[in-house]
Amino acid sequence: MAVCRRSSDVLLAMRQEKGLFGGLWELPCAELAPRAGPSQVLSALRGTLGASIRLGESLGSVRRTLSHRELELSLYRVTPRSEPQPSPRYQEFRWVSSADAGKLGMSTAMQRALELASR
Repeated sequence: MAVCRRSSDVLLAMRQEKGLFGGLWELPCAELAPRAGPSQVLSALRGTLGASIRLGESLGSVRRTLSHRELELSLYRVTPRSEPQPSPRYQEFRWVSSADAGKLGMSTAMQRALELASR
């Protein structure tokens, strides 16, 4: 998961309507194999954001169990070098304050990830 900050705002993305977590907001993410290396994380998040980025440090991870699979959400500080562009995965990107982020529809796993990102 990409934790992109601009002043006190964080970048969130709205998933496409169809599929798992459809229409919900989240930190931009990419699905990777366990133990993916930094170059794989960089490449995947660059594709997700549709922008050139700088990959920063790991901020930790959140684990959640869904009825059909285990999730491990690994968070990385990311600095976009240009504005993120819409992608097949997301219908919208939005810079939001911490207060406004809590008003958007998101999964419990994402709420935990945002708490971790705010530390």
